[in-house]
Order: sequence, then structure tokens, then C-alpha cells
Amino acid sequence: MRQSRRSRSWFPTTRKPCRWRKSCRPDGNLYNFVACKAPPALNTPHYCNEDVDRELDAARAAGPRADRLVHYRKVAEHTLQDRPIIYLYHPKLLWALSTKLAGFTPYPDGLIRPQGLRLE
Repeated sequence: MRQSRRSRSWFPTTRKPCRWRKSCRPDGNLYNFVACKAPPALNTPHYCNEDVDRELDAARAAGPRADRLVHYRKVAEHTLQDRPIIYLYHPKLLWALSTKLAGFTPYPDGLIRPQGLRLE
């Protein structure tokens, strides 16, 4: 069954796909790992720092990139000092593709973005 264009309106079709920590707002990932109200499945150490939450909320409300960067820098200072989680490994991301698939671009975050994919 094909979805209507309206039901897929959340998908950013008019912009380039997010590059890892380049054009996206970092809190798309950061919030889920360090905010007090983050899902426990992602915030596994149950880290909660009200200063971090306040800065994340301020960054979400800020407009220009330079203004957001001030808040994200403060979040980084807190989390680097508190060290709520220390990653002990980094998984290798492998993809298996058909030679008929064109337009695939791997991204460091591991998410597959279907924009531009086509079978030839």
C-alpha cells in the first residue's frame, strides 16, 4: 500500500540529509542520552542534571546557529565533567547492497537515508 504524500510530511524532503554533527542540531541525539526526561532505554545511566536540561531547552529555542552553539558548549562542559556514560567500544557498520541499487550513501551515524535511492 502506498502512503500519501501528506502522511509522510514529517520527512525532510526539501533539505539535504543530515550529516553527522554537521548540519543537524546535535540535540536530536544528545537529548535522548542526557536529558532528565529522556527515555530510560537510551539514558541508561539515568543521568539527570537540571543545568543540562535548561541548556538543551535554551538551545532548542535559540534561532541562529551561533546562539545554539553557546548552549551546546555548556552542555558539553557539564557532561564532560560528570561523565554519565563512557563508551567502551564502537561497532563497525557494514552494509550489503545489490549491484542494482544506486544512490546509496553511508553516514557515520548508521542511519540509512532513502533519499535518492533507486534500482537500475
